[in-house]
Amino acid sequence: MKHSKDKQFKCDFDNCNKVSRCKTALFLHKNVVHLNVRFVCDWSECDKQFTHKSHYFDTKVHSLIEHKRIHSAEKPFICHMNGCLKRFHQLSSLYRHKRIHYQQK
Repeated sequence: MKHSKDKQFKCDFDNCNKVSRCKTALFLHKNVVHLNVRFVCDWSECDKQFTHKSHYFDTKVHSLIEHKRIHSAEKPFICHMNGCLKRFHQLSSLYRHKRIHYQQK
């Protein structure tokens, strides 16, 4: 079975021309653009809001789960290059850090 590149899911909000290949992507579009759904950090004295609870498709979008790691000090992303073992809150920070190792060669 071949995957179709046809965008078969259309947004049903008035005057919106958004179409998607994936039902989930269209659902996220509706929540963010039309319904203004926001995920609020429940950490004390933090009122940051995010359009995504976690990463679905766009890794460039910061999510609530990623943000909460700042409060909890959780650093699940580890650099294993040359025995470095430095840890990071965000995967993007790990990727940026790894460039240092590549430049040292």
